Amino acid sequence: MKSSVAYLGQIKVDGDGLPTTQNKIDDLLNAPNPSYISELQSYLGLLNYYGKFLPNLSALLHPTS
Repeated sequence: MKSSVAYLGQIKVDGDGLPTTQNKIDDLLNAPNPSYISELQSYLGLLNYYGKFLPNLSALLHPTS
């Protein structure tokens, strides 16, 4: 009886695609720097998964000199 349901950090919307919650995006962008290789690997995995919800991700990840 609901039009959307929060599930695993995403909002499942029938017929309109699969948006994500803004809280998950904010957490991803404001995460602390990883201290260990396993933390870095976990963060990169999350970034790959949620990257489709982040506009201009390539510009954000581009290294600056």
